[in-house]
Amino acid sequence: MSPSQGTLERTGAPAGQGQAPAPSGRRRLIHLIGALVAGGAESSATDLVLEMKREGLPVELAAISCRQDEAGRAWEAELREAGVPVHVGPSERMRLPTILWLTRLLRAPDVRIAHIHLDYVEMGYYLSRFLHRRRYGVLRKIHNTRVPGGFRGFVARHSDIPLYYSCGEAAHEAFKGHVGGEQILIPNGLAFPHPPHDVEHRDERVRALGLDPTRTHYVHAGRHSGERMETSQKAQDVLIRAWRRFKLGELGGVLHIMGAGSLRPQHEALAEGDPSIVFEGVVPDVQAWLSACDVFVLPSRWEGLPLTGVEAVASGIPCILSDIGPNRELGCEVATYVAVDDEEGLGRALAARVGSREAATPDAVARQRERWGVRRAMRSFLEVYDRLAPPEGA
Repeated sequence: MSPSQGTLERTGAPAGQGQAPAPSGRRRLIHLIGALVAGGAESSATDLVLEMKREGLPVELAAISCRQDEAGRAWEAELREAGVPVHVGPSERMRLPTILWLTRLLRAPDVRIAHIHLDYVEMGYYLSRFLHRRRYGVLRKIHNTRVPGGFRGFVARHSDIPLYYSCGEAAHEAFKGHVGGEQILIPNGLAFPHPPHDVEHRDERVRALGLDPTRTHYVHAGRHSGERMETSQKAQDVLIRAWRRFKLGELGGVLHIMGAGSLRPQHEALAEGDPSIVFEGVVPDVQAWLSACDVFVLPSRWEGLPLTGVEAVASGIPCILSDIGPNRELGCEVATYVAVDDEEGLGRALAARVGSREAATPDAVARQRERWGVRRAMRSFLEVYDRLAPPEGA
């Protein structure tokens, strides 16, 4: 069975090995991510792949690392159910076997597009290019405002990738002059299968999550990553300190912190002794929590365009956000903005929401879902694909 017919490869075997080439005119579109783990880039890539599959396109997903978490397993099951081929690299870290595996995947003659979603994956592509001749179109996503240094920065400036697209306006501005190819703007797009947040159904949805409806439930979702708490991207340290300083638990609040990463043990130690701070780990379905809970909190020090922020504004949940360009770009109707690292300001904003039951208007939610919808993004990408690698016979 050919890849376009929807087989699932999850053994680390190269694409095309033991398979017939895709039929003429059905050359493969391969989306490349780092790993099947919870994250904004991974979530948006999965939504995009599934939408393209629903359009009947010969689309596939490749993860260059074999790392996986609960969210990744859920995505893989959904991809399998939809008939999308999934390719997984041979090891957790990028080593020679990974480069050889990626080379075999991309040099198959029926590959039309390699769609790269992370700068880490671009490094693998760059190294694999020395071992095969590119016959396909390739593009790479700019997903953050932090311009990488070192080898990643070198690759972005010297790779043969002809087109880079930015996930948001702030990221677009930040990377001007830092990539070798053309740079365009295609904002993030997601699917929104859950009903919007609304006060009328709030209690039953909170109970469905196993939570106490008499409490005010705050949600934060993001990776616990970085070299130190004090400089980490998502600023969970500021959130925890502000929560404890203003004794939000005693006022009736519960803070649900979602995500995994190397800094989680330190964040848990910072929260120790406060039972109102709950570390939920990796949650496969964050949108269900946004539809039910009362406040979304994102005090990030920097972002590209936060995917959990997109999910939040598309749900209609009130938001407390750090006052940075990418968060302003979300256009949230019910929002409080707090300066980066402002522990007192964040605490006051959190306290002001205790007992509050509010949601964005249905019209505002509809506009957000249209603005950030995956179909809008998909249409933009299909136009780019045709420019980079015109369909056969065009």
